[in-house]
Amino acid sequence: QGVSWISLHDAVSAIIFLLDHPEVSGPVNLTSGFVDQAAFAEALASALSRPCLLPAPGFAVKMLLGTDMAQALVLSNYRVEPLRLKDAGFHFRDTDLAATLTNIYSDEHTDS
Repeated sequence: QGVSWISLHDAVSAIIFLLDHPEVSGPVNLTSGFVDQAAFAEALASALSRPCLLPAPGFAVKMLLGTDMAQALVLSNYRVEPLRLKDAGFHFRDTDLAATLTNIYSDEHTDS
């Protein structure tokens, strides 16, 4: 399974871009990347300086959430691409998931 992701900076920049480009109409996917869940978990664990735990098996997720909810939220694979946004000329700043998560969770961005 995979997950689409976007940084807050890119999401806000994309919305502003769309407001400034009324010729872009219809649904627009706000996502800057697609990674498998294992890569996302590893990048997040690294950014948080925590161990990456083993992924939960599908049957356990189904038991916890119910079959329909688990399938809809966790076990399905939706590869969403920002084609309309890219075609309109938008450029993402944050395209490297590991670097983005490290930046978000770095010491200078936390209040602790």
